[in-house]
Amino acid sequence: MRISLSKVWGPWLLILASACTIKTVDTTPDGGSTGGSGGSGGTAGASGAGGSSGAAGSGGAGTDAGADVGTSPDATGAGGNAGTAGTGGAAGTAGAAGAAGSGGNAGVDGGADSGTGGAAGSTDGGPGGSAGAGGTGTTDAGTGDGASGDSCAGPETTPNDDRDHATLYPLGATTKACLQSQNDVDFYEFTLPSTPVQGGFVKIQVTDVATTGTVSFTVYAVHDNGEFLTESSSTAGGSAFGYFAGKAGAKFRIKVEPYLSVSAPMAYSLTATFTGVDDTHEPNDDNAHATPITVGTPVSGYIFAGYEDHSAPADAVWDDRFKITLPEGEMTFTLTVPPDMDGEIELFNANGSQLDTEADSTLGSTVVLKYTLTSTDAGVCYVSVHPYIHRPLDGTGSTTPGFWSTPYTLTVTGP
Repeated sequence: MRISLSKVWGPWLLILASACTIKTVDTTPDGGSTGGSGGSGGTAGASGAGGSSGAAGSGGAGTDAGADVGTSPDATGAGGNAGTAGTGGAAGTAGAAGAAGSGGNAGVDGGADSGTGGAAGSTDGGPGGSAGAGGTGTTDAGTGDGASGDSCAGPETTPNDDRDHATLYPLGATTKACLQSQNDVDFYEFTLPSTPVQGGFVKIQVTDVATTGTVSFTVYAVHDNGEFLTESSSTAGGSAFGYFAGKAGAKFRIKVEPYLSVSAPMAYSLTATFTGVDDTHEPNDDNAHATPITVGTPVSGYIFAGYEDHSAPADAVWDDRFKITLPEGEMTFTLTVPPDMDGEIELFNANGSQLDTEADSTLGSTVVLKYTLTSTDAGVCYVSVHPYIHRPLDGTGSTTPGFWSTPYTLTVTGP
């Protein structure tokens, strides 16, 4: 009897062919500054199974037909050799390193240092930690709602003593800062929104002033670096208030400085808020952009213009133009203005030639223009409304002109 080697050694060969896998341990500590290590490689594939035993040989019958029986062939064939061990599986791809958590954003009105970074990603390639929260102290920039300010506990962290180093200021924020000495000044710069297209007005207040001195502020137009508004308080610890009208998209700077004297570092808070004047007919300052209206239908708008340079805007900027088709006969043009505004109406024919005008210098008075159109003048005409004399652009205090918030009404009626 033959013994099949595959039956005896096959199992031992399978055991010897098996691969061992060693998994490494990630020793990288978690941290906000560095991502976690990638995951370890996948476990190697198991060895392939050995080949199966060879099939038994088949014995052929004898071929001698005589009395003698032919020698029988072997009854069974020899066993097949063991199959070759399978190749080990490929190592698993290492997990991607986790991204480091970013630090919390610095705030803007004084607070502790920005928050620490989030935890590093896991060793299996997890995502990085979330950003750390902002600080909440009172020295460096931390959680807040305004531009980065300085405390009176030490020197300025970021000097802003001239216009070229002005601190960028987000409108509506409250910035807590400090005038370090009698000679210290702080500059801030901001840009008005591009909408509404007519612009709007800014209210400025310097409050929470320490009793160690008096304060003043000046507003400059960046376009020509000219100043146009200065407000102050002569009382130690007193607040200063002011306002101005500005053109959409225009840039301005505010300089805060001591007014009379500063006996010791003087803390203060600066707030500047913007209110848009939303006239839906703008821009309609000339005949080419005139707003179409009809007889008998009232139309409303705002008499408003704002600074871009330090000088007052041109008279034409105050105009609101309307295009209307008029019949022959007497027409009545009625302009109702807010209580703190005077008004003027001008009527032009299709060629732009003035036909008539009417005005009243009394604040709040209704302006009425009556004009009889001939067949030559009838048809397309243009109506202009604007202030007559009174055109304030800035002022002291916190109460802004009513006509910035209250619209006028123009009505055209026929015979």
